[in-house]
Amino acid sequence: MLELKHPHPPNLGKERFYPEEAKRFSPLKLLFWAIGYLFGKLVHMRNFFFDRGLIKSVSIGPYVASIGNITVGGSGKTPLLIHLIDKLQDEISIGLLTRGYRSKAEHRTRPYFIEGHGQRADFRLCGDETALVIQKSRRVKIWVNKHRVRSGRLAEKAGVDLVLLDDGMQHRKLKRDVEIVMINAMSPFGNGAFFPSGYLRDEVVRLKEADFIFVHGSECPEMRYEVEKEVRCYSDAPIIGSEFATESIDLVAGQGKDQSHLVKVGVFSAIAHPERFYSGLVEKGMEIVDQLEERDHGIIASKVLERFATQAREKGATALICTEKDWVKQSGAMSVSLPIYVARGGLQITSNKTAYNQLIDQLRGRGNRI
Repeated sequence: MLELKHPHPPNLGKERFYPEEAKRFSPLKLLFWAIGYLFGKLVHMRNFFFDRGLIKSVSIGPYVASIGNITVGGSGKTPLLIHLIDKLQDEISIGLLTRGYRSKAEHRTRPYFIEGHGQRADFRLCGDETALVIQKSRRVKIWVNKHRVRSGRLAEKAGVDLVLLDDGMQHRKLKRDVEIVMINAMSPFGNGAFFPSGYLRDEVVRLKEADFIFVHGSECPEMRYEVEKEVRCYSDAPIIGSEFATESIDLVAGQGKDQSHLVKVGVFSAIAHPERFYSGLVEKGMEIVDQLEERDHGIIASKVLERFATQAREKGATALICTEKDWVKQSGAMSVSLPIYVARGGLQITSNKTAYNQLIDQLRGRGNRI
């Protein structure tokens, strides 16, 4: 077992980013702490069984790359998946295994199969993030189900060269060849407590198993350096910096004008950590006069959106803006008082491109040329 330099690394708690919130106390927080403590013990026990070989992992023929994290909430896994598929889909055959969180396919006995080639998919059937992957891909085979081993065996039968295991770090039943871990630079270790008291879903020491680590949302070099230094307490894996960059803002509903009128806007979102989305719009010179938020993976009903548009317009907004993930959950058949724009973009590498190229070559080299 890796010897930790700091059993409790400094400055990794919520205090680092939310000092006032961390000081508040309530009986509910005590309850959350107790639940989180028990959850952490169960996670430790499960990891112990896998580490000692008491629970066996199942191998499949294709090369398996897991993309996961140790915290709940957005850490950039979906943008990385889309990025990797885009880089490799014209050279090797790729299969994606995903849970399809809060979808109909999630709990089916047999995994749901769909080929992604840029079409619009029903997010209710496959999940919002899967629908986004399908829309932004040209050639990928996707199996949606919570049972990754079942999906993996179907991918093997389909003859794919590379399997991408979405959100795979905790799904240890399926053996992987490379472990890729995403870390949210704004809250790397989820305040050091297990969910629901904090945001941890796995033990931090499992970072020792990572082959590549992405520190995502690390626009500030000083912050990236600090996070990387703390990650080094647990892992010697190459650390790659990444961020999500908005590439275009496109009209998707209503009567559009020249984008120069996008000065005062209303934003709606159902994503984790929407503050990064907001800051990107502000950096482009927009003023957010109103915002509508739903929990991650939530659905904003058309009538709610229509009321929000009216409210935002009264506050001076000339348009509404959302993310691509939000728009895949909208039918487009709505009547709103403002035009709707979608901020489109993708993952960009900000540091250690040498390690990033090594990862791409490693994944590419495991598949046969097509």
